[in-house]
Amino acid sequence: MAQKEAERSLREKIGHLGQKSTSMMKDDLLVFRRIHINQRSAGNLWHFWKTHEASNQRRDRCLWMATQCYELALALRFIHTVYGIHGHAKAESILWLEWDDILVMSDFGLNRLRADIFGGINSKKVDPSFSTIRNIYRSATYCAPKSDIRGSRISPTSDIYSLGCVFLEFVTWYLEGWQSVNDDFPDRRLEEDVHGFVSDTFFRIEGNPGDPGTPVIKPEVKEWIEKLKRNSKCSQYLVDFLDLIQSEMLHSDSQHRIKSPRLVNKLHVFAETCRHDSSYYMDSVSSSTYLD
Repeated sequence: MAQKEAERSLREKIGHLGQKSTSMMKDDLLVFRRIHINQRSAGNLWHFWKTHEASNQRRDRCLWMATQCYELALALRFIHTVYGIHGHAKAESILWLEWDDILVMSDFGLNRLRADIFGGINSKKVDPSFSTIRNIYRSATYCAPKSDIRGSRISPTSDIYSLGCVFLEFVTWYLEGWQSVNDDFPDRRLEEDVHGFVSDTFFRIEGNPGDPGTPVIKPEVKEWIEKLKRNSKCSQYLVDFLDLIQSEMLHSDSQHRIKSPRLVNKLHVFAETCRHDSSYYMDSVSSSTYLD
């Protein structure tokens, strides 16, 4: 019953877009239906990373990762067009459907947001039994810079920023494994934020007390990206992906952040290049062969 109601609601929203827009977003709809209707999964993206931590489980996942990231961007573009904003983009809101071996987005909608996730509350070390608290903390980790500036509002570009954080974690998992994405990288980002909380967000607010403040990407995040590029397994695809994440998804100024249609186009080029040229994602930039 719930599934039929969701399908009916989705068809109504699509109908309001007009025939031309619906046709243009055919691929988005195919991806989005999995997001909106099918909530059963083998776990979220964190679960996937944890259960696929061995190097031999990660080694053959690069082409798959390129495809999944492209399709997640497709889904986000669709959500931005139909609903305006996801508002909850994070690794815990991305589900892994084991039987299809695909990733889908879930848990979208501003009506599910809580104001306190944008107030600087944060800690990556939370008892897993407290799922609601943990979700709030995870959301704070992925919040975009404007969320910490008084009077600012979140927007579709906030989703782009949050997804950029997830993509950076995705590359971290692929190159370095579970401990690196779950412990090392968050620990590297830990510092006291403007609210006095210890935060593992990807940005900080700089400025004098009383000023609105200027958001900047944390130097530790930039250093981490450079470290990943130096990894012996880093391919040209991953270098290009990391450059896109840093310069266009994690840009501190939302006006200069990439929009979802252009993001889809770029990730589509990455995925297609990987599909037709295995050296693009298999060969290390520092050697002629992919090393384990």
